[in-house]
Amino acid sequence: MVMNGDKLPLVQTTITLLCSVPLTQSLSLSILFLPNSSHYLFSTMEDGEWIMVQCPPQKDLWNPSLANADDDEPSMPLKVTFSRSAKYWTDAIPIGNGRLGAMIWGGIQSEVLQLNEDTLWTGIPGNYTDKNAPEALAEVRKLVDDRKYSEATTAALKLLGPPGEVNYDANGWVAHHVSDLWAKTSTYRGPAVWALWPMGGAWLCTHLWEHYTYTTDKETACGRNIVEGRKEFLKNKAYPLLEGCTSFLLDWLIEGPGGLLETNPSTSPEHMFIASDQKRASVSYSSTMDISIIKEVFSIVISAAEILGRQDDAIIKRVFESQSKLPPIKIARDGSIMEWAEDFQDPDVHHWHVSHLFGLFPGHTINIEKTPNLCKAVNYSLIKRGDEGPGWSTTWKAALWARLHNSEHAYRMIKHLVVLADPEQEAVGFEGGLHSHGIECALGTVQGILFKH
Repeated sequence: MVMNGDKLPLVQTTITLLCSVPLTQSLSLSILFLPNSSHYLFSTMEDGEWIMVQCPPQKDLWNPSLANADDDEPSMPLKVTFSRSAKYWTDAIPIGNGRLGAMIWGGIQSEVLQLNEDTLWTGIPGNYTDKNAPEALAEVRKLVDDRKYSEATTAALKLLGPPGEVNYDANGWVAHHVSDLWAKTSTYRGPAVWALWPMGGAWLCTHLWEHYTYTTDKETACGRNIVEGRKEFLKNKAYPLLEGCTSFLLDWLIEGPGGLLETNPSTSPEHMFIASDQKRASVSYSSTMDISIIKEVFSIVISAAEILGRQDDAIIKRVFESQSKLPPIKIARDGSIMEWAEDFQDPDVHHWHVSHLFGLFPGHTINIEKTPNLCKAVNYSLIKRGDEGPGWSTTWKAALWARLHNSEHAYRMIKHLVVLADPEQEAVGFEGGLHSHGIECALGTVQGILFKH
């Protein structure tokens, strides 16, 4: 509290605006709210000068847009109420106006507003294509072809470009591993080991097909109506997205030295390997997850095209040609599923990701009936990885064990999930349990339970 000459209290608070690009960037403001006044003062910590600003009229703060709003009733500003300041991010309250959003922590003397990052600073629409990316892409691909994987990992940072900018010199559309309420699809600035992964959109497209196939076996009159609705969904919503995604994948695939198609650069999310120079690297070519997702999308778009009578489209013919040139899923020397195109040394055999097992779940290219040898390799891969990991990893493993028809191990993973996760250890969280990833854990667990039964 600050006292003025008339002994009236002035409420002062410090607000920190955080932006994650770069992660350390912040702007601190001090604000003085003047009692019985329509003005307030604010000052930045840098210059220390106070500026008086007039508050907007209350009528401009909130104007209800409901059609049945009573014009005679005075409108009230929206209020964000806290019983106490938030200690963790999950306790903060989200606010937004459809374009800009923030997490409010409810501090009094010191407040933190966590704002969305990429879309905050652009201000106006523009061309966010990174003009330097094609040259950087060629450099990375050359390093991978020369088997200089640690150097390729370093050079791949150039592909990430400024926040919000990406250019793979390909048709169609692409999304990465990070999105937000404004449908961000570009890369997230960071190390290639987790930031360089253009398969997010392709994975999402597999769920379009799951949504369509869910009701295709209904026989009742009501079911027929549902199926007709699903075909409209497939035609008007799912297929255009599948077609655009497939177009990107076809352009992203390049012919490798052995005549097979490959993805280059390629990573296995968040996992590294030991390169020939004995340095850790993450960028190589044709990771098992990349190829598994592409196989899944190609199979889906062919099936969708047949249903819609579009099997003679030029893009479907390209898919058929490319399918036979995709590399097979391989088994490593130790009997596990090979995570990368080569049998690299793994510096962390208990890594929490099981990305290379995508073909079994949520994919369908590996199954007990048709690929028993690969299933045996998946089984050993899961044993090799171990049961420890964060909640979402535990959920994924439960579903994988269930698809291997090992109900006991699936049940063990589900029990491992339902434990108290200490919020103080939220940043680590390798003991199972539900953390900030709670929704994906909860939904994924249903898959494991269904498969178990």
